[in-house]
Amino acid sequence: MSALTFPLAEEQGEHLLIEDIGGESPPTQLTERRRRVDTRGQTVSTCLEHMAWEIRTMAPGDLLEVVTSDAASVDGVPAWARAHGHDVLESGGDGHTFQFLLRAG
Repeated sequence: MSALTFPLAEEQGEHLLIEDIGGESPPTQLTERRRRVDTRGQTVSTCLEHMAWEIRTMAPGDLLEVVTSDAASVDGVPAWARAHGHDVLESGGDGHTFQFLLRAG
């Protein structure tokens, strides 16, 4: 598992976690790339900015997990995903942390 970072976030001193959690499989199987963006402690606008940056590097069909603590993400993340041609496969949360699974379009 390799950790990825946002160059802009590092310049601004933000601590974001993005992990490439995809794995290798035999060459005869198709694999889905799966990444995770954790923006807990950031605003939904910052979350959306980092999601946009990350999803641009992904192929259609790849999966992006998003974890955030901003309650505005409950509406903001799905709206952003639909507006940009991505699918929201799952969403949920406990009132403090909100999680989404997106499929890149």
